[in-house]
Amino acid sequence: MSILVRCSTEAPPNDPTERKYTRSAERRKAAKDKISPGLAALDADGALCVEEFRRRLRSERYSENTVKTYAEALSTLLRFIHPKPFGAIENHDLVNFNNDYILKRATAPHFKIRW
Repeated sequence: MSILVRCSTEAPPNDPTERKYTRSAERRKAAKDKISPGLAALDADGALCVEEFRRRLRSERYSENTVKTYAEALSTLLRFIHPKPFGAIENHDLVNFNNDYILKRATAPHFKIRW
């Protein structure tokens, strides 16, 4: 059995797979912009918190897809509660985030907070 491996980093002209990947990336970016409009930008402390969270998940051997999903959820939460620092988050902040952000935007079920 032979396995075909493309070694070139550049796609040949008019390669349909290249267009497919580009369109998928554009759709993901548009969907992400649609999910989190009006939120504050993530500040330096928030970015550090998210990065530490990513490292922790990777050290516990979570899959990269899980790491990405959880980190995006944490980032969105931190942007939602801004300017409140991470250490000051309380239960009612999570309830507000779930009711006022997640449920109102009808995001994917895996993003909803489970108690």
